[in-house]
Amino acid sequence: MCCNRVFALEEWLTSRHSRQLLRNKLHVPAEVAFPILIGVPSLDHLVLISHDEEKFSKVIERLTARMANITVVATLAVSATVGFLTTTPPTPYAAWDKEFPYIFIAGACGSAILSAASGLGLIMYLGVVTPESVQGLKNGGIEFWVTLVLMMVPTLFLFITAGAGFLAWLGAVWCGNKLWMKLLVTALTLVCSALIVMLFLIIPILY
Repeated sequence: MCCNRVFALEEWLTSRHSRQLLRNKLHVPAEVAFPILIGVPSLDHLVLISHDEEKFSKVIERLTARMANITVVATLAVSATVGFLTTTPPTPYAAWDKEFPYIFIAGACGSAILSAASGLGLIMYLGVVTPESVQGLKNGGIEFWVTLVLMMVPTLFLFITAGAGFLAWLGAVWCGNKLWMKLLVTALTLVCSALIVMLFLIIPILY
């Protein structure tokens, strides 16, 4: 009987330790997302700021302005992609009416629409957020992850829009008839992608 209790206790401690490790691993992307999306180093820092009404208001204003800019950019991207979807290429150098680039242009258009819509929803949420609700996120749980996803979605869809746009232009040029343009656009795409990845790897380190 005593041995069974010991084994049960060891099993409980092991499972608790495993859950704690899993929780810590799941919070790693969250800690990376906070400096990129909100402009504060971590959730702990955001909770600390929420105790100061003036600082908290500035963070909310900054995030609202950022989401407004993302919504405007996404709306412009919708207009641009719709223009490409409804026109034919004027030159044979970039054939975006072929299947591959056309699909990615359509995907960029849909992703931009989702970015604008989710950005508008996040702006509406930020208008009613309170310091108490932010402090409640410290407990973790479903509220924390729902809020984190809500903050990530507009920027995430905008990144998808940019990625789809890059692939669409790359595909359009490769469907064209100029070799030097194919090589040039491919090189520019690789360089820009590397710079963007480096930028978002450096931002969390600076905090």
